[in-house]
This record gives sequence, structure tokens and C-alpha cells, in this order.
Amino acid sequence: MTQKEVIDKLGKPSFKSDGVLIYGKDNIYFANGKVTGGSTKSLLNQVQQHKKEQKDTKVFIQGAADRLGTEATEHLSAHPETYQEFNLDTGEQAYVYKSQYALLIRIDSPNRVTNVYQYSQSAKYHIGKRLFTGRTIFQKQKPTVQY
Repeated sequence: MTQKEVIDKLGKPSFKSDGVLIYGKDNIYFANGKVTGGSTKSLLNQVQQHKKEQKDTKVFIQGAADRLGTEATEHLSAHPETYQEFNLDTGEQAYVYKSQYALLIRIDSPNRVTNVYQYSQSAKYHIGKRLFTGRTIFQKQKPTVQY
């Protein structure tokens, strides 16, 4: 957690320097811009909770990317309210899905390979980290029932 994140969460400190924030009798210590310790257990608990929330968010985003990557194109096309569909100049098909935590971009290539990326404002073409790669699924197989 950075100094800015701590200040956003706890408000303006009574004293601030590069290495410490002081809230009354409570101190929060920083090294390389990140929290390294503090004088109260409640402050440390808040930092630990923030780290857990970040990890949970990453797990959720990865799960959403895996789900998007394994969904049949037939399903994606049938739900335009959830998945925006685009034809790219390169002959690829793209789908955009906005989850609670991230904007995901699925690109299906003509050679039947599906990649899912996390949107990134600063990356080239806004294509960020690749989260999934697999074969493109066009239709879900119907379950086989044997009697």
C-alpha cells in the first residue's frame, strides 16, 4: 500500500514525511513508497486486508478471463448485452466483456486460437496482459445421453 492509498483511506495525517505518516499516536512506516510497518495493530490489519482484497481481485479477473476464453462464440454472439462483438481489420473476431473488476478483450484468430487480455489504458492498442490462450470453441457440444 502506498502513502497515497493510506491517506485516501485514513484521511490527512497529523504529520507526513517520505518515510512516515503520523495519525495522533499511531505511526505508519514506508520504504520505497510502500508500507513496511506501523505502531498499531489496527493499521497493520487494514494493510493486510488491502493486500488480501488485491489478491482476491486478481483471482476473480483470472477466473473471468478463463470463463470468457472457454465460452463458445455461439454463446457470445447470442448475448450482445453482455459481450460487445467486433470484426477487426486483421480478420480476427474480438469480444469485449466488462466485469466488476476489469475490462477483458477476447480475440479469436482465423487459425482458431483464442486469447483473452486485460484492457490497459497505457498499452499499445490498449491490449494489456494476456490472461488466457486456447482453442476457439464455436459451439458447445451437446451432452451425449446413452440408454
